[in-house]
Amino acid sequence: MNKNFFPLFGGIALVVIWEAAAVLFSVPEYLVSRPSRILFELLLSRQELFSNALYTLGEAMLGYFLAIIIGLSVGFIFVKNNGAKKTFFPYFIIFQSIPVITLAPLVLIWVGSDFALKALLAFMLSVFPIIVSTTAGLSSTPENCLEVFKLMNASEKDVWVKLRFPFALPFIFQSLKISLGLSFTGAIAGEFIVPNHGLGSLVFVSSYYLNTTTMFAAIVLVVSMVMALLLALEKIERKALFWHEGIGRKMHEL
Repeated sequence: MNKNFFPLFGGIALVVIWEAAAVLFSVPEYLVSRPSRILFELLLSRQELFSNALYTLGEAMLGYFLAIIIGLSVGFIFVKNNGAKKTFFPYFIIFQSIPVITLAPLVLIWVGSDFALKALLAFMLSVFPIIVSTTAGLSSTPENCLEVFKLMNASEKDVWVKLRFPFALPFIFQSLKISLGLSFTGAIAGEFIVPNHGLGSLVFVSSYYLNTTTMFAAIVLVVSMVMALLLALEKIERKALFWHEGIGRKMHEL
């Protein structure tokens, strides 16, 4: 049986139960909208919803790709230079513990109230998992493998490209999947602070009018975008790590 059958069946069952319960118990529309009304809203207001969805997607992706570039670079520097890691890594951990929403007013003053604010919040939320996982992954290379490369007189470049980086890829991909959702969280948090564009602003404004139908429609679009991007990322991961499962199986047999 297809592995996607049970999640799909569970999702359909949940929607049917939701619709039936809303009708049976006469749940007010301003509390919880019915799935049928949410679907109708997605079709009726598709132009407004999808234009705002593209705006949110742009903010999240800009922050996400910046987080990938900075996160991988900082992780590499920390492993390459142990002094830099000992000096700065604790501050990254402390900064990560600060709720980003508390820094949003400062970011608003620094970069203004539009696209840059939301992209920067997306970056700030998503960069730390990548830094931590890249540092851990690049440090996870087995010592015996490093010794073999040393005996073969491999260059430092070969050690990083052919050994350390491949061993770090499982760590990196896990952090990329975590950071993907966090980038949307940061972008939408920015849209709550400055509700002028994006799905977050649509949810924020709709809440004043108790318009849960539009709120749920926007949430459905956010979830759909994140899930689609996660599926694409998992496909890339499977292609990039085609060797990893086989190595793990051989090591287990030994």
